[in-house]
Amino acid sequence: LSVGALKASQAYGVKNEKWLAAMVADVNEYKSQRGKQKLTDAEKSKIPDQGFKALKKISTEFKRSIKTDIARGGLKGLYLYSQAIVIRFYSEVAFRNDLATVEINEGENKLTKKRGIYSIEMTNYKASDKLGKIDVELSRALSNVFAKYIKYRAKFDLKHAYLLVGPTGNKLSKKGLGNILNQITKKYLGTGFGTRIIRIMKAQSEKDTIEKAKKKQERIEKEKKKEKEKAKQANPSE
Repeated sequence: LSVGALKASQAYGVKNEKWLAAMVADVNEYKSQRGKQKLTDAEKSKIPDQGFKALKKISTEFKRSIKTDIARGGLKGLYLYSQAIVIRFYSEVAFRNDLATVEINEGENKLTKKRGIYSIEMTNYKASDKLGKIDVELSRALSNVFAKYIKYRAKFDLKHAYLLVGPTGNKLSKKGLGNILNQITKKYLGTGFGTRIIRIMKAQSEKDTIEKAKKKQERIEKEKKKEKEKAKQANPSE
């Protein structure tokens, strides 16, 4: 999540201090849990040889396999299309299971569109108490994928605004999202995994970016500390 957002914000000239801190926090959290970012044998066995790039390939293969079902329509087609959106999204953005909480144009976590590009505004997620609201701008390619799906979704009289749809047209749960990822990755890669492994794969693919971000964050923290010390020396009575 954080690495992709940082790169996107850099590309569009958006201030990224918050995302920088988030990315470093992600890495530090993983290190504290696994010790210097070493993977367990079970985790290593789940990561495909192509790494994170493998997800883009299987997202294309899965979408091709359900083309007929989508054309036939009905809730089955919509549910399968929703699954295609899940694997396509996670082939680019390493969220936790929070995509299941995203609504279209409303809610605490909402998807909006501006000048042909979709953005996800997150206000309720795991680290929201520390980072506050965050905005994730999707690539143009992913935005086009979302636009086609949303147009298809609009044909159905659904009783909710959530982006992802379950088998009966209901809101897809976080657990349901995890199950979809596990099922699709197992089918095409031989081993099933969810967002945790995806985030590890993403971190590995962006290792250089992460290291640069960590160093930059360390510089920012040192500069802030120096400024505080200077201010304290200039105003000893405070």
